[in-house]
Amino acid sequence: MNESSHKTFTDKINEFYKRSFELFSKGSYLEEMDKFYSLCKTTLYADFIILLESKDPLSIKIVESQPKFNFSIDQTNINLLSISYSENRPVLPYTLTRQEINFSNFDALEEIDFAQMIAVPIPNENIEDRRKNILLFLYSKNTEHISEFLKLITELSPRIYEIFSIKNKEILLNSVHSRLDSILKTIPQAIIFMDSGTGKTWINESAAKLLSLSEGGEVSSWKVSTSMTELIQSAVNQKEIFLEMNRNLSNMNLEKFSTQWMFTDPEKKVFEVTSLLLPGKTAPGRLWFFEDITSFHSQQETLALLNQALKEKSEIAQQENQAKTVFISNISHEIRTPMTGILGITELLLNTPLNPDQKDSLELIQRSGDKLLKIVNHLLDFSKADTGKIELESIPFNMQELLNDLVSLLRTEILKNKNELNILFPPNFPKLLKGDPVRIGQILTNLVSNATKFTKEGTVEVGFHILEKTNSELSFRTWVFDTGIGIPPTKFNSVFEPFVQSDKSITRHFGGTGLGLSITKN
Repeated sequence: MNESSHKTFTDKINEFYKRSFELFSKGSYLEEMDKFYSLCKTTLYADFIILLESKDPLSIKIVESQPKFNFSIDQTNINLLSISYSENRPVLPYTLTRQEINFSNFDALEEIDFAQMIAVPIPNENIEDRRKNILLFLYSKNTEHISEFLKLITELSPRIYEIFSIKNKEILLNSVHSRLDSILKTIPQAIIFMDSGTGKTWINESAAKLLSLSEGGEVSSWKVSTSMTELIQSAVNQKEIFLEMNRNLSNMNLEKFSTQWMFTDPEKKVFEVTSLLLPGKTAPGRLWFFEDITSFHSQQETLALLNQALKEKSEIAQQENQAKTVFISNISHEIRTPMTGILGITELLLNTPLNPDQKDSLELIQRSGDKLLKIVNHLLDFSKADTGKIELESIPFNMQELLNDLVSLLRTEILKNKNELNILFPPNFPKLLKGDPVRIGQILTNLVSNATKFTKEGTVEVGFHILEKTNSELSFRTWVFDTGIGIPPTKFNSVFEPFVQSDKSITRHFGGTGLGLSITKN
């Protein structure tokens, strides 16, 4: 082969670039690779072109050849591996002799007596892998101008490297697209993408089913728009949907909005429909996403019904409590009025000359009346506490005087049970406080009365301890201690419930309504 039979060096380079650009402008790089190998073989006058792939760190695999042969050979060759791991930039070809490469397992190559091989590193399909694949050009002994071909390959290597880079990116893109397509086809949510740049529309299988279209994929935009309109017209809230759609779509600055589409035929279905505007030059358009929220919507409806029922029951309970409070107030008034009269007359009679039997009878009437009046007062206080009607005053009072009144009130019961009452009052306790003396007195009376009632020949102790004291506020703790029958640990909480005693026999032995501690707690 003489020089005159070849085109000029520059012509060959220009022609290779031109034909390669024309080749890949017609289709994908993957589809046109066989033609590209033929172009390389023709332009560079190679007897064989072999594509070697870096299979793993220690082996090279033959994956393609031109002309084509059936093969499946893994090679471990230090020379090829060193090229695979090369870091040359720009990519330069390597020359190898036959002795440096062993193709003893490749019969088709053994038949040709190769003198020279030129290896061009090309990018690995795994973009993150630093190892390179190798495009190997083989020349026989009869080939002239090997040095010229090496020079030509050196000039064309950047273009060859670029083509394989684009091919690998196309493989990666196809892989990503395939995975994404599989995901979009299988997810239960309906997805519609309307490309405003091309006027095309893509839907997944769930969207095709929802819109009653044959299958997913690229579909006529007119078909999708018509089907969406028909779907809205079948919704029970179609007026609301159309109003929301018109309002939101007319706002060019609104990137995202959501509406609920509700259906009852053939079954109840509720979709949260989200529309997202996708700006940009590559794929501008609008994405529609249909999320089935039927279950959540049904739960919300059930919860709303339950809340309404609870509200109605609460209102009825409040009305009943109000009626109960009014009833108890009226009854207590009706009882206390004559009872006050009875106790007043009894006290007057006790101040007159009486024989012992008469005095005992009147004192019995007085004690019974006092107990009955106490029960009535407890019932009224409990009714107020139960309905939140107790209002606290804030007036000045003297705690020492309040305690003196307490001792006077309970003196008879304390003496009757032969108890000793001790009041531990700190000397720095303020003389005057501001609060509700009636309720504080009621709390202390209930607690001390209980302690006195359940203690025989023992001690009842009332103590005060200042927790925090400022110029305007006082925080203190009060306790009531007795040596009486006590309360079992299992009954600590229940004794504060209304009408509950720590033991069933207590009412029989000690009396009481079981309301004192409940009122105190409230």
